[in-house]
Amino acid sequence: MKLTDRKALEIANLGGVIPSSHWINGSGKHIKKRPIPKLCMEVEVGHMNALPHRSRQAAELLLKARPRIKKLIAISDWDALEKVKEMS
Repeated sequence: MKLTDRKALEIANLGGVIPSSHWINGSGKHIKKRPIPKLCMEVEVGHMNALPHRSRQAAELLLKARPRIKKLIAISDWDALEKVKEMS
């Protein structure tokens, strides 16, 4: 299993959607954005209609709890992720 597949599974285990502020390395002024896994996508809150239904539902729940979030990292292809799980 490739590293990008493991990272996509990590996001899936966290509910399928995480704030983009949680997908960083470093601290303080020395932070960098981690690469987004191949089965995921970064979405602004206003463009959540581009997400699959399962990710959109998780995003709506996350936004109810944290309404100030501006960008999300979400699973974009759940079917391919299920195939990756089967192969591992």
